[in-house]
Amino acid sequence: MAEKIDWLSAMSERLPRRWKPEYEQRIDFLNTVRYEAQRAGLDPHLVLGLVEVESYFRRYAVSSAGAPGYMQVMPF
Repeated sequence: MAEKIDWLSAMSERLPRRWKPEYEQRIDFLNTVRYEAQRAGLDPHLVLGLVEVESYFRRYAVSSAGAPGYMQVMPF
């Protein structure tokens, strides 16, 4: 449990305040990323890196190809 809290604290400081201004938003986002990454068998750091590169943590980002969301995954 302490490891999870340390990870959440460390990663929360790295998230851009522009897109995740409130502490609760950052923690909810990180909990979701960690849960879904582990469920898919992926490293949460890898998923966070992908989100940073693809959308810079903007929930409603849309790429030039039309891929929406954090990870810019095409709907098909």
